[in-house]
Amino acid sequence: MQRYRMLYDKKSVSPHEYDEVKARLAAAKARRDAAHANSEQAEAAVAEANTAVGFTRIRAPFDGLVVAKLIDPGAMAAPGVPLLIIEDPRRFRLEVTVDESQIAAVRPGAEVPVTLDSLGSQVITGKVAQIVPAADPASRTFTVKIDLPSNPQVRSGIFGRAGFPLGERQSMRVPQTALLHRGQLDAVYVVGKDEVASLRYVTLGKAGGNDVEVLSGLDSGERIVAQAGDRELSGKRVGGQ
Repeated sequence: MQRYRMLYDKKSVSPHEYDEVKARLAAAKARRDAAHANSEQAEAAVAEANTAVGFTRIRAPFDGLVVAKLIDPGAMAAPGVPLLIIEDPRRFRLEVTVDESQIAAVRPGAEVPVTLDSLGSQVITGKVAQIVPAADPASRTFTVKIDLPSNPQVRSGIFGRAGFPLGERQSMRVPQTALLHRGQLDAVYVVGKDEVASLRYVTLGKAGGNDVEVLSGLDSGERIVAQAGDRELSGKRVGGQ
């Protein structure tokens, strides 16, 4: 167009020819602008279509297993309404309740022993992930969430227990085989300095393994008959048992 302008100024082309070239240029620019607008509209339509297609796909933020379907095929999905329940089999948590009188012994990040009914007597190590700060007003207990290690035998909904150390104390324990049961009472044979056995009634506490705690009835250092059996030993010399 600049070339035709120079020719027009030098009167090398007629005004009619110059106006015709100018009109063709304007028409070409108009077609270019229309094509650009159509291209933008097409790109917007493609983006809208991709968005619509994206609404037909459900993506989870992690790889997992679908354990529950909460909506039927053909139903309309709505924001905030769950469709599926998905579990990550590598990450499970045990939720336990702890009495308010003992919650001070629970520390976030602490490792605690955990037993699950599905694992029998096997003890696994969990980690305290969260202590819900508000207590249940009805039971006066706190909910504690414990992260469990990956284990293919662990499933959601199973029952488990966690142990929290409350401190240490000394206790007196005797073997279960030393106990004798007299009705509702428990007793052991105590061996005196004269090597003679006498029956002593005791108050028992918690049992653990092959031993049981004695709360009262025995003093530290006293000797007992470890294998009492069904023998009647009261007043008898038993030697160094």
